[in-house]
Amino acid sequence: MWVVKAESFPCNNTKKCKRIPCVLRKCANLRAIKFEAMIQRIQTIYMLLAAIASLLLSTILVIWYTTEGVYKGFDNPVYMFVAGVSAGVFFANIFNFKKRKLQVVLNRAGILLNLVLAGFMIWEYLTLVKAQTATGPGIGLVMPLLVIVLAVLANKAITKDEALVKSADRFR
Repeated sequence: MWVVKAESFPCNNTKKCKRIPCVLRKCANLRAIKFEAMIQRIQTIYMLLAAIASLLLSTILVIWYTTEGVYKGFDNPVYMFVAGVSAGVFFANIFNFKKRKLQVVLNRAGILLNLVLAGFMIWEYLTLVKAQTATGPGIGLVMPLLVIVLAVLANKAITKDEALVKSADRFR
């Protein structure tokens, strides 16, 4: 999220420029605005990491090793689709920062998607182990579990943020 430092720049819209979406309002003097990249909430980082982990799972990470070679996420279109939808949910959820209850619901949907994905991946891996064609697990096998942990941490931070907003509203 971009934060605008509005400390002494010659802009006619001083009250409006102290807000974050100043760039969208096209201030009179854009060159005087100092931008600093700042992610203000930890749940944004958790959701971004979950989305990146889902994208890595669906593209380049090795899920398991077989006697024929390696098995990646894009070898199975179902894994690629579910991991892509999961990444899309988490990326879209980052921009719902004003709707915290919707964020929690979408994170739970992402958790459910990754639970289903992890279940299918483990089931298929164990089937291959029984058939003695799988030689070992890859890091992609644990990626849905990492995404689930990150989503749970994001949900915890979102509920903490919601409680903080409710307590601040009580004092108004």
